[in-house]
Amino acid sequence: MELHEATVEATVSHDMEWNEITVMPVADLQMGAEGCDTETFKRTIDYGMKHSAYFVGLGDMVDVASPSNRAILRGNKLYDSVLDAMEDAANSAITKVVHMLKDTKGRWLGMLEGDHYYQFDDGKTTDVILAQEMGCPFLGSCAFVRIRFPRPNSTSTTFCTIWAHHGSGGGIKASAPLNKLENLVAAFDADIYLMGHQHKISAAPIHQVYMTPNSGRLAFRSKVIASTGGFLRGYNSGRNMRGGYIEKKMLKPVSLGSPLIKIRPLRRNYGDSLDIRVEV
Repeated sequence: MELHEATVEATVSHDMEWNEITVMPVADLQMGAEGCDTETFKRTIDYGMKHSAYFVGLGDMVDVASPSNRAILRGNKLYDSVLDAMEDAANSAITKVVHMLKDTKGRWLGMLEGDHYYQFDDGKTTDVILAQEMGCPFLGSCAFVRIRFPRPNSTSTTFCTIWAHHGSGGGIKASAPLNKLENLVAAFDADIYLMGHQHKISAAPIHQVYMTPNSGRLAFRSKVIASTGGFLRGYNSGRNMRGGYIEKKMLKPVSLGSPLIKIRPLRRNYGDSLDIRVEV
């Protein structure tokens, strides 16, 4: 599990003592797969940039090889020409993603590993290379990312902690990823919990009541659990007579896009807290 801390530049708040930032989690582009909707992806990234967002990558940005595909590749002695073709496909997918994200370099808090990636002979994966190209930490399979908020005109700081994982499992209902995340709130202490993989956009607030350690007053804490959507269009027309994976499996259309999370520290009479709002 990786740990990362980032100091951010918050935008001006006209009615609060602390400034706020916007975070956009991005997952499951799956470049190279049938149905990859690059136009929606571009619009989503542009929207994030217009809102001065910081980005978090939750994996599956390319779709060169799934876990089962990689097991088959490892278990078979393939011709060099086949391996070269696989590497060319992986490099092509990474090049396309890097080009679409070129304006976001320096805005990434980190990138996680998904379950769709390609591993090259030197051990690097497409996820590792993409993180390097974006100039951000590679966060492995699971991570805490702590955001440091400098207080305007002061040496004081406050923090917001994000717990992030690419995700696993599935479910038909929009609440399926939230059910999985809500079970993890008791195990990992964070303010925001993010998960991709299931291609659903959904979010819910989680409220906690506690007693402050010094003054012994009743206080409240808000947390957010969020599933981060994706960009793999399941149903298309006019391309060919055979559908893709989603259509063949008779699955529901998935949610396209990414949520937008706005974080604003608040100064309360019992200490600092966070105002976290999600736009989906």
